[in-house]
Amino acid sequence: MNAPFKSGIGTTKLSVSSTGKAHFPAELRKRLSVEKGGKLIVREDENGIRLMTIREHLDAIRAMVAPYVKGDSVDQFLADRKDEARREWEDDR
Repeated sequence: MNAPFKSGIGTTKLSVSSTGKAHFPAELRKRLSVEKGGKLIVREDENGIRLMTIREHLDAIRAMVAPYVKGDSVDQFLADRKDEARREWEDDR
C-alpha cells in the first residue's frame, strides 16, 4: 500500500492528466519560480526522480566540472581571442 503524500514544502502531490501532463499547484510553481509553460529538468537515478529548474541543473553541472576547470573561463578565452585578433589587425595596417 502506498503511503499518502503530504502537502507542503518537501513533498507535494501532483496529478497527471489522461494525456500524461503533470499539473503543478500554483504554490509549488511559485516556490520554484516556474511560470506556466516553463521548463523543468527531470533527473532519474536509482532512488527515483528529481525535478529541477534549468538554473538548478546548470548550477549542478557547473559544480560537477569546477574541479577540472583550470581557472580560465569561456568568457576569458573569448576575450583573449578578441584581443589577439585586434593585435593582428593592427599589425596588418
